[in-house]
Amino acid sequence: MGPNIASEVTVSEDGSTITMTFPEGMYYASGEQLEPEDVIASMERIQKNSHFASQYATITSMEADGRNVVFHMDHFDAGLYAGLAGSFCTVMDKAELDAKTNDELLWDCHPYGAYSVKEYVPGSHAVLQRNPAYVTHSPYVENKGAALIEEITIRKLVRIQLECGLKVADYLREHPQA
Repeated sequence: MGPNIASEVTVSEDGSTITMTFPEGMYYASGEQLEPEDVIASMERIQKNSHFASQYATITSMEADGRNVVFHMDHFDAGLYAGLAGSFCTVMDKAELDAKTNDELLWDCHPYGAYSVKEYVPGSHAVLQRNPAYVTHSPYVENKGAALIEEITIRKLVRIQLECGLKVADYLREHPQA
């Protein structure tokens, strides 16, 4: 597991501690700076609310240490590493997580990323806007800053996928044991 949003990732020899560094200068599309406390709040939300929570079950505690987030696990778990590197592990502003409901967070939040949702019209389209302050630390991409395309409109087939995703989310909310 290497850098991506985090600028540095270190793992203890026994694999039970992961330290990630989140340097200053990383901003959400809202203009707020990404803070280590946001990472912890986002992980706590995933552990509590996500259908992928079992991937993060080995995390016993998390702490902010300056610009670092330290994850402590009761044992090494390869699934956790896959979860932390996956697309279902998003970092959101703690203030938004504290202030909004899960439904509001679906379409009215600013997760850290290259784009955020500017507009969503059910049955029609979604407009994504570039985060001008986006930074990645991935060694696999050349452009480490803001995306080159300022705005993306998604229609038709993806619209169907978005609507199907919402229906699945609604079903899972109504049937939490599914």
